[in-house]
Amino acid sequence: MARVINTTALTVDGLTDVGEWYVADGGHDQAGLDQFAGVAGLLLGRKTYEGLAGYWPQQTGPWANLLHPLPKFVASRTLGGPLDWNATLVEGDAVEGVARLKDGVTLLRYEPLRP
Repeated sequence: MARVINTTALTVDGLTDVGEWYVADGGHDQAGLDQFAGVAGLLLGRKTYEGLAGYWPQQTGPWANLLHPLPKFVASRTLGGPLDWNATLVEGDAVEGVARLKDGVTLLRYEPLRP
């Protein structure tokens, strides 16, 4: 059975909008990339998926190299049909869908590219 691991980037005061404070350089950036070592995919909610899918497919570089090939699993009751950006819809109840996903996901090993 696969594990679900939550990774959340936030400031000391609890801000989770990384748009204005995340520094994509140096050790901080590499530590963020390293957190993805060995992951089988990304589990996202609809809003997060829509935000990421609206930005990342056009990007290049180390983060894009990491994110593009990873399978994305999107838990949503409102999305339908095939999804873009290597994403699969986890339909119905999120708890039940994630449980099915954990039982059925083929574990992939991702090793971040070193510059």
